[in-house]
Amino acid sequence: MVEDIDLRWDRYYLEGAKIEEFGYIEFISKTLVKVRIDKKIERLQEGLKIQLKINGKDYRCYVKEITEKSVEFVFLNEEFQDIDFIKKHTKYLKNHQTSKKFSITEKDLDSVTISSDFVNLINLIAEVDDPKADAESLAFLIGTIPLLKNKVIETANSVSEGAVEEIKDLPTAISRIGLNTLKKLVFQYFELFIITYKSPIENFENFNQMNLAKVELFKRIPPLLAFQPRKKIGLLLLLFEFVSSVVNVLIKKDERYKSLVKNTVNFYSYPLRIYERVLFGDDFISLNEIFLNRKLKIAAEVNDSYKLANLLLNPHLSLNPASLNLGNRNLKRAYLYYLIFLGVNYLVYNDKKSGFILYNRLRRFGMSLNEAVDFLNEIVYSINKILADLKIKPLLRSPSLVSYSINCKKDFPEIGSFVDFVEEFKKVGSEKKKRLVVRTQDTEFLGYLMNYILNDIDIGLSSKTFIIIPSEDIQNPDSLLLENLAGFDIVYFKNLDKLSPVVYREFYKLWKEFEGIILGDYSYYSFMDFDRQKIQLFHIIKDAKIDAPLITREKTVYDFMVSKLKNEYISLFQTTDFKNIGKIESDLYDFESVMKMLMSE
Repeated sequence: MVEDIDLRWDRYYLEGAKIEEFGYIEFISKTLVKVRIDKKIERLQEGLKIQLKINGKDYRCYVKEITEKSVEFVFLNEEFQDIDFIKKHTKYLKNHQTSKKFSITEKDLDSVTISSDFVNLINLIAEVDDPKADAESLAFLIGTIPLLKNKVIETANSVSEGAVEEIKDLPTAISRIGLNTLKKLVFQYFELFIITYKSPIENFENFNQMNLAKVELFKRIPPLLAFQPRKKIGLLLLLFEFVSSVVNVLIKKDERYKSLVKNTVNFYSYPLRIYERVLFGDDFISLNEIFLNRKLKIAAEVNDSYKLANLLLNPHLSLNPASLNLGNRNLKRAYLYYLIFLGVNYLVYNDKKSGFILYNRLRRFGMSLNEAVDFLNEIVYSINKILADLKIKPLLRSPSLVSYSINCKKDFPEIGSFVDFVEEFKKVGSEKKKRLVVRTQDTEFLGYLMNYILNDIDIGLSSKTFIIIPSEDIQNPDSLLLENLAGFDIVYFKNLDKLSPVVYREFYKLWKEFEGIILGDYSYYSFMDFDRQKIQLFHIIKDAKIDAPLITREKTVYDFMVSKLKNEYISLFQTTDFKNIGKIESDLYDFESVMKMLMSE
């Protein structure tokens, strides 16, 4: 029976594929083919069964629908399986490769030095967090930091009033005040050290204010997430961004790059990551991972969280494939970093977009917008008090509600594919559906659209906690345990077509049992429903899938993408000296390629 035929298979839009006597194929799936016609074909009528010859093979078909410009046929006796024919007539996006201008060598990485005071402090923080640490080992490390040594002894004597002898040696002082008090003294000194540390990057704006904001946000946000960092290593990694990281190598290689690394708004941006790939062959995130593993292993253990946080901030970013630790603490730390990125951008550099997003994310924790303003004002008050005491200027301005909005309806083209795309996500935001997977021709372009979707108040997802996980980085079935996602309203799986079959069973269980929202995407060019292994995954998601606006189908989609990337370029470089415009506009390139072409000669 025709009614029993499954029409939920993916549709592939073809070019130059003709069915003799009828016309060119618009799209084809395993069970359906749509043919464009120039004029009405008299012998055709809906319900008629006929033979179609496609790529030299006859198929028994049923005429499903006839319009003035097209005819839809349903395959009857067998599904269409000629994937080679589909691939031959599929329009692919072009990819533009660049040759890196500079190489980053091991010698370059080893050239990054940290002051001995900083090294001693790092070692002390690691030791003081170790429950097996003893007074003697702590005394050895504290002895290398005179100011802290004097403070510990002074504190020990202040709690020992009436003692016959004054305490003069560190082991005795440490034993007297206890580990908890010692930790407080160490962290107080650490904060003072960081706040007054001289910027190693010339012309970096509000360096001390930025570091202090990181420290304060790292204190205030974790309780909202029901997350308590067990160590200060997570904070250290954020503070190392400009003090000791591969960026200290990169700024020496290129003057223009150095001029761009002047605040976190620029530094965390998508265009800068792509510019790094143009200049150095890879971006800061990937290069810094190599640096951390080589020079600062103490911070490398939390770097997976840092990588995921960058993906939350820029869903259109692609990370180099690598196995990630996806335990609940790592995921919560990633969300913590993400909120800190937003907080620093807004509080220190007055980036209104970051402020708009941050205020809405804080609503998830039971705050009204006015209460969110009060929460951030408390943080700024603490920061300014310390800055004033240390006579560091300028003080931070008091935050207030921002005159900024993210609005899909206003910014997206008013064409059916975008309207339908947004409407599907509104159903998710209103919880009419909790599962949605998007097929896309370009996962980076989709990520750019998702940055709108996730932060548009009208969609309904802007105040929900979320995590984005690259599917190719899921190597362990235990990564998909329900408890790992505790505390998240939304989990988004990028590149589902790259999910290892080893974890299909666990993914299916999560798909059925996770109470929150599951989103995802997969590549149009993976031809998932024709792949013998991936079809198992396709059957899990097929009732929840939609298409993103397809670049090869509508020129408006490509023009929109290019215009937005021009705006991103202008935002970073403050100029309109675009490169390769003629080449970009004469063909269809993927999202990252367009960005690279705008930047490179």
